[in-house]
Amino acid sequence: LRAIAVTDEGLLCVDREETETLIPADTVLSAAGLKPRTELVDSLRGTAPIVEVIGDCGVTMQNINGLIRPEIGYHIAKKHQRNGYAKEAATACRDWAFTHTPFLCLYSYMKKDNLPSAAAAASVGMRLTEEYTDSENEITAVYRITRGKWEQEVHS
Repeated sequence: LRAIAVTDEGLLCVDREETETLIPADTVLSAAGLKPRTELVDSLRGTAPIVEVIGDCGVTMQNINGLIRPEIGYHIAKKHQRNGYAKEAATACRDWAFTHTPFLCLYSYMKKDNLPSAAAAASVGMRLTEEYTDSENEITAVYRITRGKWEQEVHS
């Protein structure tokens, strides 16, 4: 299905035969990729009552405690937190990375007291594997999931 319009009733889509289907919804979220897509967001303005960027999520190579590691990073605007968006986005990034890259592990890291980010990491199967004092003299928590653990989850 391909989305063609957001209506008061939901998302209007068409299939390959151009048959329209309405998916009832009161909220429509769109994932537009890792890089900011300002032109895309601007082109969507006026197609729905509210068009806004609520956050970002992606897999990037990060320096985590002196080692360059593949990291799933997520940032959700405060007013949109606690709705499962970080979990949903991180799950999609995790699945994409293990399907399309040779990475054996994926990581997320955050300040130790950032409990919502830690919960998001745990919700996609990551476990706390290390803590270290960062350059700001604060404790950073590092979460990790292995390809093997992911494969067990996917096939169970």
